[in-house]
Amino acid sequence: METMPQAAEAAIRAILGNAVTRPAQIVLDGLNLAHMENGQLVFTTEDSVYARSILERLYKLPEEKVINRSDLIQGARDAERDTQFGLEPEWFMVVLVALVRQGEISLNLPGVRIDSANLDEAGRVGLPMLMRFNAVSRPKPIPEQSLRALFEGLDLNADLISDPRSHELAISQLKFAPTRSEPD
Repeated sequence: METMPQAAEAAIRAILGNAVTRPAQIVLDGLNLAHMENGQLVFTTEDSVYARSILERLYKLPEEKVINRSDLIQGARDAERDTQFGLEPEWFMVVLVALVRQGEISLNLPGVRIDSANLDEAGRVGLPMLMRFNAVSRPKPIPEQSLRALFEGLDLNADLISDPRSHELAISQLKFAPTRSEPD
């Protein structure tokens, strides 16, 4: 039987793209973060009450504000729990890393900010360091010029990017954009 930290680490490794072990599957499924489908890990963070709670709290704040660790996890050392559901910090970190993977949040640690662009950093620092996070913040937005170049490269209407009211339409166009195949 694996210990809680070992199972949490297995789940985090699976989130990072490593092998999905049975303990990782159990943790990810139990937290409603992901499940196996046709041999692939399918992320379902939108179904997780834990993930939704963090996102709801974060997105109620002004864009530049963060949620401090002390607002998310409290208690005596070796007896900490998340403030809303009572999750142990190890399970809470699995939720946070899954949200980072999905591009929903950034995780601020001493000396490093982990977001979806440098997610592998979560594997390098390890669970003990992850549990010392300072705050959770919104991810930095993609620069508009980069999005314009992407849309133009995909032959999509780049003007949709400038108008926030059309972002849903822009996203749907990206989802259904034809893929270009390489010439034979």
